[in-house]
Amino acid sequence: MINVELSRCTDGTLVSCVARGHSTLAAKGSDIVCAMVTAILRTSATVLADEAEDCLAVKAPEAGYLEFSLLDKDAFNKEHLVCAADFIQRGLELISEEYPEQLHLLVKTIE
Repeated sequence: MINVELSRCTDGTLVSCVARGHSTLAAKGSDIVCAMVTAILRTSATVLADEAEDCLAVKAPEAGYLEFSLLDKDAFNKEHLVCAADFIQRGLELISEEYPEQLHLLVKTIE
């Protein structure tokens, strides 16, 4: 199972996202759930890095693990951070609704 923890501020802005694990729907390299989750998260991290690369920490030390977090929230456009969080959350919710045994999403609100 893939476990994703998305952290957002009370104003809706993105703080961080951590994804761990693998889907077991299909063989490695052929799993549609892994592909969808990876596409959403890697694209989101890339777009944020394009805006302020030095203010985004990205870790992917091994297959099945991706983490990114904001180092300086003020370096980003607030609306972009809300949109990124909405995009990630809604995209993963849709996947989780269709494949509940393969993806668990936890959304945390922090001060």
